[in-house]
Amino acid sequence: MANRISLKKLRVLHGLFIKSEINISGTARALKSSKITIRKYFSVLRLFKTQFPDDINHFNRFISFLKKLNKDSERPSEQQTRMSSIFQQVHDSIVNSNSNRKIEWEKFITKFPDGYRYTQFTYLFSKWLNENNLNIGTKRWKIKSIPEEDLITLNRWRLSTDRRKWEKSVVVLDVLNGEPISRTAFKVERSRRKIKEWLKSFEKEGLKGLQTDKKKKVNKKIIKNIETKKSNLVKMIHETPKNFGINRASWSLETLKYAYKQTYGITISNSMISEYINRYRRLVIPPKCSWINELVHLVPFF
Repeated sequence: MANRISLKKLRVLHGLFIKSEINISGTARALKSSKITIRKYFSVLRLFKTQFPDDINHFNRFISFLKKLNKDSERPSEQQTRMSSIFQQVHDSIVNSNSNRKIEWEKFITKFPDGYRYTQFTYLFSKWLNENNLNIGTKRWKIKSIPEEDLITLNRWRLSTDRRKWEKSVVVLDVLNGEPISRTAFKVERSRRKIKEWLKSFEKEGLKGLQTDKKKKVNKKIIKNIETKKSNLVKMIHETPKNFGINRASWSLETLKYAYKQTYGITISNSMISEYINRYRRLVIPPKCSWINELVHLVPFF
């Protein structure tokens, strides 16, 4: 049903409808209501007129009709009753079985292929939680038990000088002891996202999942593009600005940026130029090129 409006506004709408003076935009502005709300109430008036043509002039009878409509709309449908039962199961699984919304939706859509999509499912689930004064909070990662051999290995990692092994052992052992992820993330100076990634790997593969770090895939085209920019920048730095029509004795970040754009038709940022110069300064700076050394002083070394 549309947003509720006052009896005073309803009386105005009823009067306009009887006079056939229906102007959605103008009425919405006058009553300071949305056009959607005004349009829906006019639709209800049309329905009332269709069902009770002799009563259209009676405002009180229209109000009784409207109350009945609202009462019927608030009565849970068969689907709502079914979803309420499903949401109760979802809530119990998340709270008691270390599940999450994504997993529960996948179970739901497997059982009901024509059911709600993920976004609508989670929206309705959140609404159901609010209506029932329930809160699942954030996911509490739990590790119920660790095999004795793995526990020995993790304790050995915790004493290791290898920082990566120390980090992972601290994460697993802290979660085993019930520590919240946020506190553990602060301790090992890692993001919550990385902590969860390690815990997922441990849940799936045990220690084996912690021993192999996933390498991030890098697009080959991006790598080639970066290398081309580096090469072009090195060539430019080995020449004077005057060769590029710039009336200066030495380079600056801005003049390099301008010359690169004019020569290759591609914009390169100051930060990118700085990074290239810092990373490859030993290769690109001949000892006798004082004007290049002046440029380097403009760039903070890492």
